[in-house]
Amino acid sequence: MILKKINIVRKKLMPKLTQNIGESHFKKKVLGTEKTKINTILICRPNQRLGNLLLTTPLLQEVITTFPDCKIDIIVKGNMASQVFKEYKNIQDIIILPRRPFNELINYLKVFFSVKIKKYDLVINGEKESSSGRILTRLSRAKYKIFGSFEEQSSLITEEDYQHMAKNNVYNLRYYLGKIGYSSNRNEVSGLDIKLTKSETLNGKETLDTLVSDLSKKTILIFTYGTGYK
Repeated sequence: MILKKINIVRKKLMPKLTQNIGESHFKKKVLGTEKTKINTILICRPNQRLGNLLLTTPLLQEVITTFPDCKIDIIVKGNMASQVFKEYKNIQDIIILPRRPFNELINYLKVFFSVKIKKYDLVINGEKESSSGRILTRLSRAKYKIFGSFEEQSSLITEEDYQHMAKNNVYNLRYYLGKIGYSSNRNEVSGLDIKLTKSETLNGKETLDTLVSDLSKKTILIFTYGTGYK
């Protein structure tokens, strides 16, 4: 009960304490320096919800399109990421951050130390509201760090769908890469994609056929094991 109350307080307090992390990093550490080749990338998306993992796939596709030979590590919570991202061959390591820090403090701290030890070329915080993501990005050993928001340059973010949760990270990445000398990608942002295999697609079709008798009508499928209100 005490640990539960502490976690509630932590969730309320940490966003306020970490909201300004990384604001001056670009100006102090990147601006005016020579462009560095990007090969190793860390994406921080410490969330266990299936929907949030799916919303990360457009960013993954953008990163891989821009840097086809890159090696990606990704920090998440929960155990679904290995299934969601298993067909993304550029992903080297899926790092699991414990959902409740005070219950698994040692394992929680191990993740932060591992980020501090391993060197990356680019680190991306995949959710600007994530205090853990901002701290991990701040601690990482990387020249290029994207903390997840560009409010100070909001007038430069002109895309109408910038607020879309799956797209704003892509626009932030494009903006940042443009600032450090990479060509700007103006293509439409990729959609959600878990890269289903042929056998998975056929299995899904067979399952759908057993559930829906008239496929001429539009069908809505609801994943009932998700979290929150449907």
